[in-house]
Amino acid sequence: METKIIFLILAVVAVSCGSPKSNDDNDNNIINNTTPGIIFEKPSRMQAFCLGDTIDIILKFAVPEFKYDSITLSFNNDSTSLKLNSLSVRVPLNTGRVGTQSVRINVYARDTSFSESQIVNCFSDITPVLYKYKILKKYKHDQGDYTQGLIFENGNIYEGTGQKGESVLKKYRLETGELLQSYNIPAEDFGEGIVKHGNSVFQLTWQSGVAYKYDAETFKMTNKFVVQTEGWGITNYNGNLIMSDGSNLLYVLSAESFDVIKRIEVFDNVGPVGQLNELEYIDGKVFANVYMTDFIVIIDPESGRVEGKIDLSGLIDQCDNKEDAEVLNGIAWKGEKNKILVTGKWWSNMFYIEYVK
Repeated sequence: METKIIFLILAVVAVSCGSPKSNDDNDNNIINNTTPGIIFEKPSRMQAFCLGDTIDIILKFAVPEFKYDSITLSFNNDSTSLKLNSLSVRVPLNTGRVGTQSVRINVYARDTSFSESQIVNCFSDITPVLYKYKILKKYKHDQGDYTQGLIFENGNIYEGTGQKGESVLKKYRLETGELLQSYNIPAEDFGEGIVKHGNSVFQLTWQSGVAYKYDAETFKMTNKFVVQTEGWGITNYNGNLIMSDGSNLLYVLSAESFDVIKRIEVFDNVGPVGQLNELEYIDGKVFANVYMTDFIVIIDPESGRVEGKIDLSGLIDQCDNKEDAEVLNGIAWKGEKNKILVTGKWWSNMFYIEYVK
């Protein structure tokens, strides 16, 4: 969470585009049924590529004279595989998603078969669009709120705040600040992101390993769930929920059980994008504050690629009172294209902005 800075260090290995070697080891006559093991000469472990790159696959057997019937290649244990005619081939990395990828080789011979995998890294194949901002309207915001989650609905703001003993779920009028509903979560919990899903509001906690579910009208707690990671941000996603934990991972969760359905790795064209914090789902994309920065990133949740970055540098200077104001955090959508509500931790104002290229 906020007090834990995650450093992601990734060695980027240059991709060779030279012609692959030829190899005539493929022979349908079996002379040795011993399982010899197969070695990846290329790619190397955690070698970096971009989505869609053509990569060299160069293999050899630990027992050079081993003869095989056939070899297949697949990515990420996909049921679709490619039959190889040689131990040296070039194949496109068209897996449809970024992040760590498994290159799996299956070897078939008479009375035996075996496999070996190599892990590579896949960066985004696009440069994110850079956006700046224009302030459309400025609202008052309670500077006592350490903002962790923000939702707009029907002229009202749902807000979740942090700090042990001070964490609150509240609902108020955006225009006037009139408080409509409030609930103090247990003093031992550090409140985190919130999401309204149907007639319920879910609220994460940072390190308590629990998420709370409330009735959206009364704020009566109706359930709580175990969370296996730290809780940072949360939003809706295709009938489910999607959560951040401060890394470059997003977790798709069941709204019924909070079970993890899948994990999404988030990368741009230079590597993993970590410190993902407060989230908002807008027109099929996930908007995320990047903790300790002035950036909001726009993520395609299907591929994990960062498609855009909104630079909000200088916005904090537009607050009526900058004293004690901390980092940008909080995104809410009123439904208008390229326009969002944003605020920060202990900010005296909330801003309605338009982001423009």
